[in-house]
Amino acid sequence: RRHRLGHAVKPPVQGGNGMGDQQPAGQQAPARAERDTQTLIDAANHLAIRVLSYNIFMGADLQGVARVLDSWPADIICLQEAVVEHAATDPPDQVAWLAKRLDMQYVFTPVFSMTDHVRDCPIEQIGWAGLAIMSRWQIRQPRYLKLRGLPPFSLVAELCCGRATLTIANVHLAAVPHPILLGYWPRLIHHRRQIAALLEHLSPQSEPTIIAGDFNTLWLAPAMRLLARRLHHCRRTARTPWRGTRRTLGIPMEIDHIFVSNHFRILGAETVSASASDHRPVFAALALDIPAGQKDG
Repeated sequence: RRHRLGHAVKPPVQGGNGMGDQQPAGQQAPARAERDTQTLIDAANHLAIRVLSYNIFMGADLQGVARVLDSWPADIICLQEAVVEHAATDPPDQVAWLAKRLDMQYVFTPVFSMTDHVRDCPIEQIGWAGLAIMSRWQIRQPRYLKLRGLPPFSLVAELCCGRATLTIANVHLAAVPHPILLGYWPRLIHHRRQIAALLEHLSPQSEPTIIAGDFNTLWLAPAMRLLARRLHHCRRTARTPWRGTRRTLGIPMEIDHIFVSNHFRILGAETVSASASDHRPVFAALALDIPAGQKDG
């Protein structure tokens, strides 16, 4: 069972599709048959995978988020700023509710307390916002990564996808403090250290790896250049037109991304039009080549 409040960094919480609050009255879970048939192994040695990453702004419009996830069915969903254990939200555990609605497994790790975002709420019910991975495949070995003095910046897990295993890393790099124009430059150092630590932990050269999330930095930043040298950026590889994923100081910026290792073929990628959060979700359709003769897992 999930630990209650105690300290800011807690182990990842893992749940199955049977956990969470009941469906809202009058709302039915969508049929998953079409998605399931589309994402089964599409040939003897290929697996089709759809990935979506979404900063949901603490679920301020959770019904809107749910509609986006219904409209863009994915096999792997990375959420940032998802809230659990918070009595002031309905439902109090957003990740379990979404996972049950989508019939997916999930794992969650807290990043920051909701203390600064609520008033008149008992301390034991304030809740946490953090990172969640939801998957229609089995989730194994969840762990979080953090640097000293900073909150967790990545939730990592292994996914058992039938005859293949891949690594998924959900990322939310350190937020830029206000005033943004002054706070951004010191954060460049933190961001690069975080990405360097992530790449050191992973094995993208030898293992199928997906890194997705909210990177809180610009494309030309050192952290992004380091990442782009090791993995492929889905939207840029697919040559999809640029669209900002969040407005900062009134300017649209692309700070949400999906990267993959050489093991994947990028079939398509897109920035999704959605207004349920201050971020737009990003989506990628992939194909994973499975070595011939590999047995079912």
